[in-house]
Amino acid sequence: MSWQKPEERKPTAQEVLKKFYDDFGWQVNESSGLLNNQIYFQDMDDASTKYRSDHELKYKQVFMKGGKYFLDAGCGGEPRRSLSDNFEVHLCLDISIVGLTTAKQQLGDSGEYILADLSHLPFKDDSIDSVLASHCLYHIDKDKQQGVIKEFYRVTRKGKFILIFYSSRYNLISLFHKVVQTISGVTNIILHKLGLHLRPLPPYLVRRINIGKDFKNLAIPELYSFAYNPLKLVKNYQSADVSCLMTLSNYDTRLLRKLHLLKLGAFLFDFMETVFPHLMCYIGKFTCIKIRKM
Repeated sequence: MSWQKPEERKPTAQEVLKKFYDDFGWQVNESSGLLNNQIYFQDMDDASTKYRSDHELKYKQVFMKGGKYFLDAGCGGEPRRSLSDNFEVHLCLDISIVGLTTAKQQLGDSGEYILADLSHLPFKDDSIDSVLASHCLYHIDKDKQQGVIKEFYRVTRKGKFILIFYSSRYNLISLFHKVVQTISGVTNIILHKLGLHLRPLPPYLVRRINIGKDFKNLAIPELYSFAYNPLKLVKNYQSADVSCLMTLSNYDTRLLRKLHLLKLGAFLFDFMETVFPHLMCYIGKFTCIKIRKM
């Protein structure tokens, strides 16, 4: 009788997510003093940081009426305090104890910290005054994302809002990235036959090239991500509205900065996002899903 090695269990998306942030994302980088998550995913140039911040603050008006409980769902180590000014309690909820510890260092006693799964919120129906889920939903297992939105809807009070900052693959910016990757790959094959070599991707598209000096000799855990078409994701909610949160990704701001076009590009895209917020969903990388509890 032959012995077969049992197959190793594949970690769930939640386990992958927790490991990434516990072991890497919410750790402080020694060389910069910033969180690894910020360096890894964000262009920390002043102009780029202002570009991101300004676009999120555009939606602060949704929360102007305030209330008692502001749920910062999946906030990790980056709670959005600037959006919760009009609420009595800032509820930080995440699966990472490391992230919640980092959030507490920023908010102190003005926040409450809850270790929980977004797909099973520990709150009663109609108990939360507003919900924000910033750049976390697309890291949830693709089969659970709609269930998470249902949970947000369940706990939110009637007449109040849910905001979800979400990524998208169905836009011109993402298409541009794919075209560049394809052209770069084909070019590399041709150059290889000539005994030459080109980096697989241009530097502004390769995260590890941009930040290699910060994470030298550091093994970075994998991270799960899956983005639906946001319009289809919330098609069952009559009150849902999907608009463009931000056109440019960190790759694009880095490219524009190298070309000395960042300020001009940010100005032009900001103007277009303001005038054509729904049309720009088909151009920009990030969207804002707004749902009003009926």
